[in-house]
Amino acid sequence: SIKSLFDNPTLAGLAKEIAGPENKVLPPIVAHRDHNDRIPLSFAQERVWFIDKLQGSTQFHLYWVFRLSGPLVITALEEAFRQIIQRHQVLRTAIHEQDGIGFQKLQPVDNWRLHRVNIAMVEATHGDVQHYLEELVTWPFDLGADYMIRVHLVKLSDEEHIMVPVIHHIA
Repeated sequence: SIKSLFDNPTLAGLAKEIAGPENKVLPPIVAHRDHNDRIPLSFAQERVWFIDKLQGSTQFHLYWVFRLSGPLVITALEEAFRQIIQRHQVLRTAIHEQDGIGFQKLQPVDNWRLHRVNIAMVEATHGDVQHYLEELVTWPFDLGADYMIRVHLVKLSDEEHIMVPVIHHIA
């Protein structure tokens, strides 16, 4: 429990807590829904979806910019994100509409891709990295088709990269 984490601030104490009596009540396992289910939107999702339909929703983008130094196995990075997306269905949920009612529809994780570019491509098309990054974080999501997470990787050199994950708040 969360209380156990605060009551046992050391690894040794937490290990004793974990190895303790087996009569502890565990939280229920969250069941995954079938891909064919039409999952209703929460009230918060309905609000963001409505705003997106009226004026777009780039103000709901959450993003981070990381500079990665050292050797990078790009296929492993892409697979790590794919595993996160597999585990968290909301990241691969698209918002569909029928008779004016929005609902969530899951997309297959296999279609998700890491967006890769090198610095030469960025400089040729955008002038510099700063302009490219500004465009990435304001590039609108299509809530009806896109995954709710995009990850861009800019290769500066063999051992220098910039990684920009962008998540839509509706997730």
